[in-house]
Amino acid sequence: MVNGRFQEVPVDSFPSGAQVEVLCGDAPVNGGTTPTVVKLPRAADHCTIHLLKECYTERFVDFSRAPSNASLVNAVPGVFFGVFGALIAGVSDPDDVGTGWRIGYALGHTPGQAIDEYTGGAYKLEPKKVFVVLTREAQQ
Repeated sequence: MVNGRFQEVPVDSFPSGAQVEVLCGDAPVNGGTTPTVVKLPRAADHCTIHLLKECYTERFVDFSRAPSNASLVNAVPGVFFGVFGALIAGVSDPDDVGTGWRIGYALGHTPGQAIDEYTGGAYKLEPKKVFVVLTREAQQ
């Protein structure tokens, strides 16, 4: 929930003025012209942007999805519930402290992590920004 569902990615080219098409989940297809900023859905399995400019060779940039360190925040309620579970279990049987910890941690951590994975907040897209040098097409 820290990251949100979308990641804003600056896109630029040399020369500027290239048309940007976004090929990614539910994102709008028209990304504007460079320089621009596109919003990509973090939950998408695959994202690509396509840069086009008349008289230049088209270029594609693929994005990869990686786990985000921001999802570590989901461990906070897990630790709280884990300690609480260990205390409760330890009162009745000191041998059950580890089990109480594991159950409590899972109950606190899992809901937030599941929500972040579904919405995409658990991920970041790479590269974080795009700069492409376009090459002129051969004149015929």
